[in-house]
Amino acid sequence: MRRSRSGSPLLLTLSALSALAPGALSAQYAWDGPSLVSPHAPGGLSVLLVANQPSDALGAMAHWGSARGDLTLGYRAGVVQNDPVGTSVFAGVDVSGLLARSVEDADLQVSWWTGVGAGVGDDVLVSVPLGIVLGWQGLGDGTVFAPYAGGHVTLDLLSGEGNGTSLDAGADVGLDVTLTSGWIVRFGVALFGRGSVGVGIRVPG
Repeated sequence: MRRSRSGSPLLLTLSALSALAPGALSAQYAWDGPSLVSPHAPGGLSVLLVANQPSDALGAMAHWGSARGDLTLGYRAGVVQNDPVGTSVFAGVDVSGLLARSVEDADLQVSWWTGVGAGVGDDVLVSVPLGIVLGWQGLGDGTVFAPYAGGHVTLDLLSGEGNGTSLDAGADVGLDVTLTSGWIVRFGVALFGRGSVGVGIRVPG
């Protein structure tokens, strides 16, 4: 993607953070990085800037989360621009559920999650993840902090010029911060295999 020398500091920071890890099977954008999945993930609509390596992709993603009984569903879609592929789109659905809850009033929970989705550009990258994530929620000065960490493995199926199948693994870390105004700031990073980062907000209401 072409950038001016006076590009946004936020976008440059996203690119620098996403360079912490190698990329997945191809330069195509992987829908499940960053995962944004946690036991305390906010429902409703979130809008985020996203970036990944090695394709040097920068773009935007919308994510909608909702509870369905004991399960939490997440729907996401986005568009990115990168040098080797040009404009790519991606979409996916994640499903998560509670595995364990802590005792003694410590709001620490462990969840499993999976899903399916695809990134479409010059190639089509279909990814099916399976992961575990641990999340905690705490209150300080009226602000709610919800950090989380975990990992997942993903079956990647690439269709196009570089047909192939691979098994990828990576770590997921992130933080959701609920402000006194009701706005929620969201931050997520995928390390190692997925090599991506996202930052944005959950839209109030």
